Amino acid sequence: MPGVSIKRPGAAVTARGRHRRLSPMQGQPNEMVAEFDHRTERTILALLLSDGQCVWSVEELITEIGRRLDTVDAVAALSAAGLIHRCGEFVFATRAAVRFDGIEQQ
Repeated sequence: MPGVSIKRPGAAVTARGRHRRLSPMQGQPNEMVAEFDHRTERTILALLLSDGQCVWSVEELITEIGRRLDTVDAVAALSAAGLIHRCGEFVFATRAAVRFDGIEQQ
């Protein structure tokens, strides 16, 4: 029927009345999104600080984690925080991150 708005799960009505699809995270409270982001950052740091491989390519991290955008965002956040170095397509933990990890392990 013209002019009648039917609500669909996962949809939001825009200012013009058209429906648009919400991404899964848009319906979540900000605290849940922040916790999800922090979990991705912790995962990346754990991978970089593991005894095996110290230098990872961003593509390897994406493959390991499975979520491209979340991984790229987490790498940028960790780099901005000074916890990882980025050299082209490769990343590795900073001395500060390695030292803190050593303190936490004691």
